[in-house]
Amino acid sequence: MTALGLLMILLNYESDRQRQLFRQTSGKCLIWGNQALAIHALYVNDEGHTKQSILLASGLWGCARHLNYLFELGAALTWAIPALNYSLIPYSYFIFLTVLLVHRSIRDDDKCKRKYGKYWNQYCKQVPYKIIPYLY
Repeated sequence: MTALGLLMILLNYESDRQRQLFRQTSGKCLIWGNQALAIHALYVNDEGHTKQSILLASGLWGCARHLNYLFELGAALTWAIPALNYSLIPYSYFIFLTVLLVHRSIRDDDKCKRKYGKYWNQYCKQVPYKIIPYLY
């Protein structure tokens, strides 16, 4: 369980590192040895000015839009599993975090859909899963 928990933490760190590298280089970087896939999205801010964002669609971020949530949930679960099924209390943080992150992913998708419009649809076609690849 310790090794699995550490792996979840390392994968969460790696997903953040990929996103930070992508942002720092304006998408001109290699992820997993390949040029990062970027979707250049135009949007209008609150002041009415047209702005541009780049959305990362490769590496860990190409597997699911919030794959980092899966790693956080995996780490939380590894902290609870040693308790086995003697009590629900050790699993309470995992349950709370699951509800929180699933709800956050839904809210984030709604917000990004309103903000980016057709570009978000394009991104969702490129990265169809929210948290768990091939499942959700």
